[in-house]
Amino acid sequence: MPNMGGLDFSPLILILAVEVLARILISILTY
Repeated sequence: MPNMGGLDFSPLILILAVEVLARILISILTY
């Protein structure tokens, strides 16, 4: 299956989503 690009792209989206969620949580906790 020539879907290596998708496999390379999904982890990036997951990392970005986790980082954004973490920043939102920190903002709420430190507010």
